Order: sequence, then C-alpha cells, then structure tokens
Amino acid sequence: MTEKATFGAGCFWGVEETFRNLKGVTSTAVGYAGGTKDNPTYEDVCTDETGHAEVVEIEFDPSKISYDELLDVFWSNHNPTALNRQGPDLGTQYRSAIFYHSSAQKAAAETAKEKIGQSGRFRRPIVTQIEPAPKFWRAEEYHFAADAVNFIVDLARNSLAERNEFRIALSGGNTPRRVYTKLARTGRDLPWERTLITFGDERCVPPDDEQSNYRMARETLVVPAHLPDKSIMRMRGEIEPQIAAQEYQDHLDLLATQRGEHVYRHDLILLGLGDDGHTASLFPGTAGLEETARRVIANFVPQFNSWRLTFTFPLINHARQICFLVNATKQEKLIDGVLKGDPKYPASRVNPSAGDVTWILGQPS
Repeated sequence: MTEKATFGAGCFWGVEETFRNLKGVTSTAVGYAGGTKDNPTYEDVCTDETGHAEVVEIEFDPSKISYDELLDVFWSNHNPTALNRQGPDLGTQYRSAIFYHSSAQKAAAETAKEKIGQSGRFRRPIVTQIEPAPKFWRAEEYHFAADAVNFIVDLARNSLAERNEFRIALSGGNTPRRVYTKLARTGRDLPWERTLITFGDERCVPPDDEQSNYRMARETLVVPAHLPDKSIMRMRGEIEPQIAAQEYQDHLDLLATQRGEHVYRHDLILLGLGDDGHTASLFPGTAGLEETARRVIANFVPQFNSWRLTFTFPLINHARQICFLVNATKQEKLIDGVLKGDPKYPASRVNPSAGDVTWILGQPS
C-alpha cells in the first residue's frame, strides 16, 4: 500500500528530481497547491495573487522509505529559513511548505520542524508552513516550455555576465520544438550576437529536409528571433558524413584555440532521451559509445541503416551544464534507469566532469 507526501521547496523541477531517484518512491508529479483558484495556470501562480505553492506530489512505499526519511530529504535540499524564495527564485509560489495527508504526517512534520529549529543547523528561524494537503493541481504542459526557457535565459545571462559569451548546443525532436518556439518570443532581448549556437547531433540530410534538426531550429527559433547568421553553426548533413564530422570538430577546435582552451566548452548542452535510452545520436550498440578521442563523429545506426553526426561523450561531459528535455509520462521507468546508471542506456553515461545535469520533464505533445 502506497502513501502520498506533498512538499513545496522552490522550483518544482529540481525538487522532483531529488525525490524521483529515491528507492521506495514509486511516482512523482509537479503542480500547484495551497491557493484560492481552481486549475491555475503558470501565469496565474506567477502573479503572486492566487496563493499557490509550486509542489511535488510523491507516491511512496512506506515499507521501503519512511515519511521521516522523506522529511530528511526535504530539509536537506532547500533553505527552510528563506521566506517566499529559494535561491534566485522569488515569490510566494516558492515558499517552503509541507502539506500533510494524515494526522501521523502532521505530527511527524511538526516534530521534525521543531528538532531542526533547535539543532542550530540554521541561524535563522524555520519558516516552513505545515498545512493539510489541499487539492493538487497538476502543472500544465505549457509550464514545461516556460520553465525550460526560464532556465536557458537565466543561464545565458549568467554566462554573458561572467564570460561575455553564451555557448549552447541544441537538440532535435518534438519536445524541444515547443521550447524553441517560446524562446523565440521571450528571449528576444538576449544579446544573440554574443551567443554561439551549435548542434549536438544531426541527420545526414540537407538543411531544408523535414528531418533536419537545423531546419526545425531555424523555423522555430532562428528566423522568428531574427538571430544573426554568425551565431549559428550547423552540421553539414548534406555532405559525406566523415568529412562533415571532422569539419565540425575542426571548427570547434578552432574556437577553443581562439579562447585559450584545449577543448571547446559549452555553457549548456540540451539533450533528449529516446525510448531506447539513446541521447544525441549515441544509440545502444553503436561504435560511437566507445569513442574516447574524437569529439564529433559520424555514427552508423543499424536500426535506421543510416549515418548520424553527433557529439561524443568526451565533448558532452565537458559542458558546464547539461539539460535533458524529456517526455516524462511515457519514459518514467526509462528515466529511473538512466538516473540509476543502468549501462544499457547510453544516456546513463552523461556525467560531466565539472558541470551539472538538470532534467526538465514534460508531457507528450
């Protein structure tokens, strides 16, 4: 028999990722709770007028993980002394909150709050609210794109402030299409002339082919946002694959040399996740998985009897930040396997040596 737990600890994507990987947690969902409006949208919540908190609803097996253990994770992964904010995120929707589903959970939460307040662990008072669990409103799909765009824009601004340049690698597929469309509308004030856009992989097709990742990005982001040509570095899928891969690596190497680097380092690489656990165009059983020297290769994919151009793990894992944009509904077990490092899934090899990995999870389009 499973039970539910509901926590608010800031932006719910990061909170969900923390709990999702715990043994004994059977499912997670992100949404809103504790407000006055039925079925609120992301825009409603961001007005600071509806009173909702961004929360994660957790279903767990108490025989494998206790509610007290979930509380320990809750306290350890946010700042419970920050009033209506977490990190750079400011607003009542980011408040620290525990929504209990039983009298036992209420007692456990109150006891834990009192103990942690008396422990001296925090210098300021604990401001975490403890309230009965109200109706949970699952976050709408629109929030997925909005949150991804906010993540990209914030990272871009930080990179521009620190290094006067933002380097991002785009991914293909339907999931990022929605993100690029929104980024084109909301990111127009970014200094795109100081942004360099590369591509993590590409099909071996001309740039105007409907399967081209470049074409998708051009239609959804490049043209609508009026990005300068010098900001875009596409993979030439229309020429011989090995030549195209070497050409792309040479270009990245030149950019690295110009910046005093040994290997070109992306500020952000966006990745997807295929049903077989592949990411970029690094598919199970392909030679590209074992590449340790080259950073861009032509990888033959027997499943499709075709070549793909792709970044390799040495380049991917050199990034400062990696972000998976993933359809969570159909891939929950797959995501769990990747996070646990199951070697049969290529995406489990994404492990940056000096960077971070973020997962932003959406629903099927």
